[in-house]
Amino acid sequence: MIFQNELLKSLEIHSDKIAIENGESQISYSELFTITNKITSFLLKQNLEPETVIGLKFNDRQSSIYAIIGAMNARCVIVPIDGSLPEKRIQTIAEELNLKFVITSKECPKIESLAINNFFIEDILNNEINSIDIQYPIFNSNDSIYIYFTSGSTGKPKGIIGKNCSLLQFLQWEIDTFKIDTNTKVSQFISPYFDAFLRDIFTPLLAGGTI
Repeated sequence: MIFQNELLKSLEIHSDKIAIENGESQISYSELFTITNKITSFLLKQNLEPETVIGLKFNDRQSSIYAIIGAMNARCVIVPIDGSLPEKRIQTIAEELNLKFVITSKECPKIESLAINNFFIEDILNNEINSIDIQYPIFNSNDSIYIYFTSGSTGKPKGIIGKNCSLLQFLQWEIDTFKIDTNTKVSQFISPYFDAFLRDIFTPLLAGGTI
């Protein structure tokens, strides 16, 4: 089984249910599907190689969720970048990954000192992109799907790679063990720069619940 295929199936099946509640705002699965497909379509049109590393740099968690889903569905590897880190630390991460592309917001300072293409989510979502008839790439269960960096408290920070099959296996275990279903609401407290953030996003979304 492939993570993206299961996610896409859930986004379609639960189209009328609420995917995200954020204050007074509610985003349905149908709306989430449309938003994230715009990001996926944009990235696919860049003709990126499979498993291209894409940095994600946001102050807003909801935008982070959109970008994570959109990039993963374009068969990219996501790397959340904490904008509060010292610039030298961000440069080290970017250089280690040979990072060329970042999806960010106009509210966030750009990474200026490296040859990185900054794609602004505002421009992507405001563009008249066909987000319906997307030809998704062929996903592989052994694809790398995310990279999170350790804190570096014991030395140089290390990038930890997560695989497609491993993420899906964990999420399915979580859903089965805790009986997550369409009535479940999962609070999102974890930092976007810690891999448990993915658990708090995708456990409810794969089961038709609400973040």
